[in-house]
Amino acid sequence: MQEIQLILAQAQTVLVQLAFQAVAVLGLGVAWLLVAIGVRSAHFKAWHKLFEALAHVALALGLLWLVVLATAWPPLLERVGNVLGPLLVASVAVVVLVVLAVSLLRALVSRTATSSVGWPQSVATVSSAIGYTLALALVVVAQSWMREPAGAALIDGRFLLIDWHEILDHRAFAQALLATLLGALIVLAGVMPTTNRPDRVARLELPAHWYRAVTLLGLVCSVGLLWLVSSVVGAHSLGAFYDAVLQAPNDSMSAWSMRLLLVAWIVTAAGWMVGLAGGDGLSGSSALVSSVGRAPLVSAPLMWCLAWWNLQTQTSLVSGLPVTDLVSTEAPVVLALGLVLVLLVVLACLRFVVQAFTRGGLPS
Repeated sequence: MQEIQLILAQAQTVLVQLAFQAVAVLGLGVAWLLVAIGVRSAHFKAWHKLFEALAHVALALGLLWLVVLATAWPPLLERVGNVLGPLLVASVAVVVLVVLAVSLLRALVSRTATSSVGWPQSVATVSSAIGYTLALALVVVAQSWMREPAGAALIDGRFLLIDWHEILDHRAFAQALLATLLGALIVLAGVMPTTNRPDRVARLELPAHWYRAVTLLGLVCSVGLLWLVSSVVGAHSLGAFYDAVLQAPNDSMSAWSMRLLLVAWIVTAAGWMVGLAGGDGLSGSSALVSSVGRAPLVSAPLMWCLAWWNLQTQTSLVSGLPVTDLVSTEAPVVLALGLVLVLLVVLACLRFVVQAFTRGGLPS
């Protein structure tokens, strides 16, 4: 019976974390894209509305993640709460401040003409991007610490903090932070082909050279992310990568996730190459070429989620602990109902993100 509870708890935890990762890194990319565009640009308002929508969804998924942790893993929180609790509370607090800041910035920009926008709006834009980055960095700290705990000791069945510096100055945190930055550019580049379709989202237009630049950055970052994941799983050379991906046992979950990651990378890279070669003329191309050019919309977020999965599941805090003793003791039917509710909330949030793209952000 406890094995069923473990499966249900793990399923809803992984589901909400993957959804949060995909939306959060996209928001990070859009936040710094706003800084690069500048508040005086005619395209700023529409992209800022999109960032506001993404910030709201990231906050909702982050709170859902905390609820899942509290309901599905209460013994685990008792064991790691002294370290994980402050990190997660600080993350939520910073995200709330960011949501309030972007809402205030939207009101400021909406009430002023584009030509009269000045330094207060520019400072608010940069501050929102920095705040969002800080919030996501705190989440990365929590996730990397769960993967490889550092700066804390297990005393009387609970982790007690010893040195915050060791938590930040650690290989797992550096790898996770680098992967998050690469993932932000990859997911942003993946959704660019959709934003460039005037039949769906004319209000999210950018000059053609912006699309090409972001797409090229995404292509380079995808190679970097693949290299990072392969080095983390132990494939430090091309031969080792071949062994890890193609010659690993078929029943290995890690092997299958690496294979899917490689497929997602190939599809995404092919779509970007088609976009770079065809420019803005994909609408007049064949159905196959057009489909490949728009494939990164799905394959790029999938590639990031698979990369995050491989980074976080190689080693983890719970791998050395009796996991079944950390799961909730609620009846399986209760955990199954929780999984259904989590699935509904995640689907609603992702649908909201899609609508934000197709409608150019939140309604005015």
